[in-house]
Amino acid sequence: MITLEDVWLKYRIAFKEGARAVCEDFWALKGIDLNVGKGECFAVIGENGSGKTTLLRVISGMLMPDKGRVRLGGRVAGLMEIQAGFHPELTGRENIYNISALSGLSADETGACYADMVEFAAIGRFINAPVKTYSQGMLVRLAFAIAIHARTDILLVDDIFAVGDIYARRKCINKMFELKDKGLTIIFVSHDLDIARRLCKRGVLLREGRVIRAGSIDGLVSYYLETVGNKEGIALLQKGRLAIIFNNGKLIIRWNDSALTKGAAGHTVMSSSGRTYQSDTASWIIRQPAAADEIVAVGRWPDMPAELIWKIRCRGEKEFSWDVTLQARAQARIEDYTARLILTDEYEGWFTSQEEYVFPEAFLHENEWQSRRIDDHLNWLIGLKTGADSGEGLPTLVLDSSGADKQGACQIGNTGIEASARGIQFNYVNPEPEHAAGSYKFFSTGVKLFEERDRQDFECYMARARQAGRRRIISRGPLALCCGQRKIEIFLRDALLSSGAGLDTKFIWQGRTYSAAGGNWSVEKEGDNYLVVNIFWGPEAPFFQVWRMELRDESAIFWQADMEIRDGLEIRNRQVELFLSGRYDRWFTPSENGDFGAVEKKGNTVILSKYINDFSGVEQSCLMPAVTFANQDGRARVSYISRGQDKELNTKLHYLEIDPAADAALEAGRHAFFKGAIRIAPRQGQKGVDAVVNNNGAAAAINFNGVSLDFRHGRMRLFYEGVELTKGLGLYSAVLHEGNWHDSSQGLWKVEASDRERFVAVGRWPWLPVRQEWEVTLLDGRDIIWRITRDTRDGFDPDKEQVNLMLSDNYREWFVRERARGRFPEEFAEHTRGGFWERLWSAAAQSPVGAKGPGLPSVLLDCSESPVPGRLCIENTDALFKARVLQCESAQQKHFSGKIKIC
Repeated sequence: MITLEDVWLKYRIAFKEGARAVCEDFWALKGIDLNVGKGECFAVIGENGSGKTTLLRVISGMLMPDKGRVRLGGRVAGLMEIQAGFHPELTGRENIYNISALSGLSADETGACYADMVEFAAIGRFINAPVKTYSQGMLVRLAFAIAIHARTDILLVDDIFAVGDIYARRKCINKMFELKDKGLTIIFVSHDLDIARRLCKRGVLLREGRVIRAGSIDGLVSYYLETVGNKEGIALLQKGRLAIIFNNGKLIIRWNDSALTKGAAGHTVMSSSGRTYQSDTASWIIRQPAAADEIVAVGRWPDMPAELIWKIRCRGEKEFSWDVTLQARAQARIEDYTARLILTDEYEGWFTSQEEYVFPEAFLHENEWQSRRIDDHLNWLIGLKTGADSGEGLPTLVLDSSGADKQGACQIGNTGIEASARGIQFNYVNPEPEHAAGSYKFFSTGVKLFEERDRQDFECYMARARQAGRRRIISRGPLALCCGQRKIEIFLRDALLSSGAGLDTKFIWQGRTYSAAGGNWSVEKEGDNYLVVNIFWGPEAPFFQVWRMELRDESAIFWQADMEIRDGLEIRNRQVELFLSGRYDRWFTPSENGDFGAVEKKGNTVILSKYINDFSGVEQSCLMPAVTFANQDGRARVSYISRGQDKELNTKLHYLEIDPAADAALEAGRHAFFKGAIRIAPRQGQKGVDAVVNNNGAAAAINFNGVSLDFRHGRMRLFYEGVELTKGLGLYSAVLHEGNWHDSSQGLWKVEASDRERFVAVGRWPWLPVRQEWEVTLLDGRDIIWRITRDTRDGFDPDKEQVNLMLSDNYREWFVRERARGRFPEEFAEHTRGGFWERLWSAAAQSPVGAKGPGLPSVLLDCSESPVPGRLCIENTDALFKARVLQCESAQQKHFSGKIKIC
C-alpha cells in the first residue's frame, strides 16, 4: 500500500543574525526507505524534531519530496493537525459536510453517515455551535469521526491522542482497533509507546530525519527508551555483540541487538532526611573516562548536597563491571540505599553458587514484587538463565560481587504486573562512609554472560564459585555456621537461631566506636570445622581483628577474637555481642532466670541482667533450642541480656569487659580480645553448660552442715540444704561516688585463699581508686562472719558505702528483733533507670534485722560489732530485681564486720 524509496526533503530556514537574514537548507528527511503492506498497522516513533510529522505530510501528498519516490496503493485520509480543515466560524454540522466533500464524499453519502459521526463525536447540542467554542477533546472526537467515515484506504494518525480528555482518548483508541480489525492500513505516530505496542507489530525509529532502526515494535520501543533523553547523560560501550548503554541514571544491557534489561533496567534509589532520590531523576553528565572501555557518569539533585558517581567498565565481549559511589558533604546523611536490576521475563530460572530455582509463572500483584530473600552467604553470586529448550537465545547472566567489600540484603523474583519482569534488588541500611569524609561506596558487582557454546567454561566457573561458597560455611551434624559479608548466621537443621549481625565486637578508639559489622571482612576456611575471619576498618585504622570460629562437636561453637595492633594505642569499652532470634521467650544466668515479657519495655530496649556472669543464655521455646553464651578468657566482664525492638525483634547476649585503665594501652602486636563458646542445647532441655564455663580464678565455694556459699566476681550466693536463699547480687558491697553506685560485681576479683570453711578475695574497681579485701568464714553451719577492709588512693573519699544481703522474694515478712516487724509488699515498683528502691525501715545498727518466709529459714544481718556500725535498712527492690534487701549503710566504712545468721 505504501512504498518510499530514498526519500529526501528539505526546508529552507531563514535565520536572523543582527540586521541580516541568512537562509540555510535543513534536511528534514534523509534517505527514507520503507514498505507498508495492505491492512498493516505501522508505527513511526522518535523524539520531537526527528521528522515524524514531515514523513506523514510526504505520504499524504501535502509535501513533495526533493528526491526519491513515494507510491501509494489507495486513497489517504489524515489526522495530523486537529484544527486542519475546520472553519472556526462554522458549526460542527457545517464543517462535517465541508471536510467530507474535500475527502470526496457527496452530500448524500455524508448524510448517510452523518448520524454515526455525531454519535461518535458525542458533543450533543454543540454540533450546531461554532467549532471555535469546542474543547480539545470535542475537536479530537469530531475530527476522528469525520476521518474514519471518509472514503479512504490509508489512515495517517499523528499523535492526536496527546490532547483531549481521557474519555475522548479511550474512545478514539478503541475505534482504531476496530479499523485495524477491518483491514484499514494505518500509519501511526505517537509518543504513547504502550498504545504503539498494542496497535502495531512493525515500525521505524527516526532520529534527525533518518531511519536508524526498523523492525518489530518491541525492539524499536526498547531501543528508543534506552537511548532517548538528555544527550549529555547518554553513553554507549560496545564490545562485539554486547552493548552497555548508560542513559541518565539507567543501565541497559543489550545482547545481539536484544534487550536483556527491561523497563527501569539497572537503577539505584537512596533515602536521605526522609526523602527518596532515584538515579533516573538526577541530572547527569558524562565525564572523560580514564580508559576507552569505560563510562564515568556523575548525577546531581538540586536539593541533595552530593554527587552520585557510576563507573561502568567493559572487560570483554561477555563481561563488565558496575560500581556506584556517592561523594556527599558532611550534612548529607544516607539512611538506606538500594540497587536494582530489572531483566526481561524471558529468563525462566535463577541460581546461586549452591542452589537453583524457577521463577513463578504468573505476575500476581499490581506493583508489589513476588520475591524471595537470599541469605548473605549465598547472595554474592546470583545468576539468571533461560529454559532448557531456549536454544541459542538469551545468554545466562551472572552477577558476581565476590570482590565487593560490602553485601546488602538481596531479593530476587517477579516484579509487579505493570513491569512483568524479573527483578534483583540489593538493599543497604545505614551505610557507613568510607575513610574519605562523606564518601560512600554503595554498590559493586561484575556481570558475566555465558552462551550455550560456553557450557564448559560456565561449569568450571560455577565449580569455582561453589568451592568459594563452601569456604564460608562450616557444619557438624545439624549445626552450621554461615559467614556472609559482615554477618555470622547460626543454623540448627533448618532453623536460623541468630539475628542481625549474629556475632559482633565493639570498641572505642580516639572517641569513635568501631564494630566488626561495620568493617570489611575476608573469610577463609581451614578444614571442615574451622573458619578464619579477618576484619579491617580502612587504612586510617592501625589495627585489624582476626576471628577463629570452630565447631568441636554437634552442639558448640568456639569463638576466639584477637586484635592485631600496628602501633601502640588505647582501646576502651571492649565488648562482644551475640544476636539471637526474637522468638525466644525466657532468659537465664547462673543465678537468675526470667520472662522477656515480664518487664515492661522502656524505650527501644529492655535490659534484663547486668552482673558479672560466666554465662548467660535463652531457654528453649517455640521449637527453638536453648542457647548458652559463655565467657572463657579469664577476664571479668559484665553480662547483659536485652530485647531490642527498633526494626527487627531480636535478643542480645552481651559481654562488656571491665577494662582497667592500665590495660587500655596496647603495644604493637597481637592481643586477645575475647574467647568464648556458644552451646546449642538439645531440644530436650538445657545441657552441657559446664563444658563452656570457666571460673577463671575469681570464684570460691565453702560449705558446712547444710549451709553453703558460692562466691563469683564480687557477689556471693547463700544456700541452705540445697535451696538458694539469695537472689540477684546476693551478698555484695557498693560505693556511692558522684551520684553513681558502683557495686562489687563490677570490680576485678581474685581469690587468694580458700578452704572448706573460709576464703579470702581481693577486688579492685577499674575506674575508682578503691580496693576491698573480703574475708568470709562459715561457723558451725549457722553463722557467717563477713569482714571487709577497704583501701583508697589519691585522697579518694566515697560519699556512702553499703553492705547488702539481697534475698529471694519468697521471703514475705521482715523484723527487727524485739523492736518492729512488718510484711514485704507483694507488688514491686516499676523499674526506672536511676530510681530508688522502696525503703521499709531504717535505724541505727543496734539490733539485727531479718526476714522470714514459708518453708525457708529466717536470715538475720547483724552489724552491731562493726567498727562503724552505720544504719540498718530494710528495702523492697523494683520489678527488675524482685528481691528483698537487708542493708548496712555508712558514710565511712573502711572496716566492716558483720554476721549473717541462719535461724
